[in-house]
Amino acid sequence: MKVYYTPETDSMMISFKDAPASEGNSEIRDGVFLMHGDGGEIVGIEFMGNASKHVDVDSFQYIQPREKVAAS
Repeated sequence: MKVYYTPETDSMMISFKDAPASEGNSEIRDGVFLMHGDGGEIVGIEFMGNASKHVDVDSFQYIQPREKVAAS
């Protein structure tokens, strides 16, 4: 499991598997998304702009900054 947190936007992604999210996301609450893999399994959860509202972001020991993807 990997956790990425971006404090500037208060966004967090928790990846349960090293599989890409390819089936799209399901919004389960305002700004909270389940990420689905090829077979429909849940591969992660993402908090967009409201992570600290749902998660104690200071409780994680290993929070990695999310890598920026270069525009193509």
